[in-house]
Amino acid sequence: MRIPRPLLGLLASAVLTTVLPSAAAAQCPAVPTGDPATSPVRLLADACAKANDAFRLVAPQVGVLMAGGNPSPSIGGTLGGFPHFNVGVRLNALQGVLPRLDQANPGLGFAGAQASNIPVSDVVILMPQVDAQVGLFKGFKLGLPIPFLGITNMFGVDALLSASFMPSASARAGGNGISLDGGQLAIGYGARVGIFEESLLAPGLAVSYMLRPTPEVSLEASRGSDTLAARRFKVNTGSLRVTASKTIPVIGLGLSAGIGQDVVDGDAALAVSVAPTDPLPTARVRSEYRTSLASVSRRNVFVGASFKILIVRLAAEVGYVSGGTNPTLVNAFLDGGDVARSMDRRRYATISARIGL
Repeated sequence: MRIPRPLLGLLASAVLTTVLPSAAAAQCPAVPTGDPATSPVRLLADACAKANDAFRLVAPQVGVLMAGGNPSPSIGGTLGGFPHFNVGVRLNALQGVLPRLDQANPGLGFAGAQASNIPVSDVVILMPQVDAQVGLFKGFKLGLPIPFLGITNMFGVDALLSASFMPSASARAGGNGISLDGGQLAIGYGARVGIFEESLLAPGLAVSYMLRPTPEVSLEASRGSDTLAARRFKVNTGSLRVTASKTIPVIGLGLSAGIGQDVVDGDAALAVSVAPTDPLPTARVRSEYRTSLASVSRRNVFVGASFKILIVRLAAEVGYVSGGTNPTLVNAFLDGGDVARSMDRRRYATISARIGL
């Protein structure tokens, strides 16, 4: 006996944005030796394995979406100390994949954790953010007889802030589908230390670090009276960046580039409630458990351009993440004829508008 396959798509969505801090495996229920063939534990073990694999695939993508590239698009150095500041809005977009567990083959059943082939859908995921930077320390004046540097400042310090918004969303038909209960803000913070402050001749060059959490949200999937929810879950992304920028005088065109590393972790409480039909001896199976996953680390490379119109600087940026060790999965995710993996290269883009002094 098998649970209808459409329910499996709901299991995937319910753990889309979860990655957890411990190096231990998810605490899925183990099937005791000699357990009856229709034991609810077998059903829960299979559901947990598929959900665990789904968040291992998707959670690194959420980290990329939160971090983007440059913490302040178009700015590669520091601002020049107080009272200089920048405030901007940005939209990050990621070319990602989501697992279609409703099309798993074989579907959810009573064989315990079993391997299935699970297709994925290509999607573009969006994240709006507001960011601000405030100059704290101008740095030390440097005047060298080097034509491309001239007179500039070294070792200036900026404070970095960001606010990320997770909107509520729903995809339902006839009471079945997935709902994301968001509508909250999360604050990120960090600092930037300048190697060179941008000047007439010198490019801006700096090292920065930011920690960005996602807003705490609840995600619930349902089919009829069956539900699987990820409650009180958050994803945290720590981003180390080395950035450079230069504005071309007269025309006002700015060019920027950078490299860095993102480390992602997080936590969630998962709850499942399923009402299978005979031959199960119970009318409903309920379980609550937590999952865990080692931190995910990825390389990040990006380039950007900007242009100033009156007091507003408009910027666009493109980049990609790569690298990292793929976790061992029970199931296989298929993207056409290829296998989709957690550490596949992912592309992203950012557009932003900012004002400053």
